[in-house]
Amino acid sequence: MKSLKKISLLAVMCLSLLFVACGKPSEKELTECLNGSIQCSAGYEYDYGDISKAGSREEYDKNMAIDKQKAYKSLESLGIPFTKDQKDRIYNAFIANTKKITYEIKCDEIKDKTASFTVTSKAIDTDSFSKQLESKVTEKSKTAHSQEALSEDITKIIIDCYNNAPVKDSTNKAVFEKQDNVWKLTTKADDLTKILVD
Repeated sequence: MKSLKKISLLAVMCLSLLFVACGKPSEKELTECLNGSIQCSAGYEYDYGDISKAGSREEYDKNMAIDKQKAYKSLESLGIPFTKDQKDRIYNAFIANTKKITYEIKCDEIKDKTASFTVTSKAIDTDSFSKQLESKVTEKSKTAHSQEALSEDITKIIIDCYNNAPVKDSTNKAVFEKQDNVWKLTTKADDLTKILVD
């Protein structure tokens, strides 16, 4: 089941960090913006922590809607007829567990037009998670008597796997670049998500 690895990721969003700064921004400003993007990726509400420093509420709402759709499509790719309630429960379990990820941000250097940071974290180990999930899903698929029973059993298995997800040390770089007096986080969203799921 190659699709199972997608379930360990579901969809993690990253707001694009964009703010105008005269001259060189402080380490504190950039750290708060990066932290806000990570908090956004973890699924916190817009008013939480530094998220408002990472982007507008409009951007946040748009990204949240898109990412939830992507998450549901990942679940549908398993070929199991999940109900909306089951998809919601799985998605909420994923978000609840990304919020538990601990991380530390360290500024490497700030120059006139670039700034680099290192983020160390205890990220969900996608390989171990996928193997654990595949084993349980395969076993349950052999014993389920109906599609409805199977979808509910698989829902419970995925949620349980999230709640007991293995973690590993993950180190990732984040880079800001200045263009026309605007500083933007130029690190790809896929690379930033490794802070949470790697």
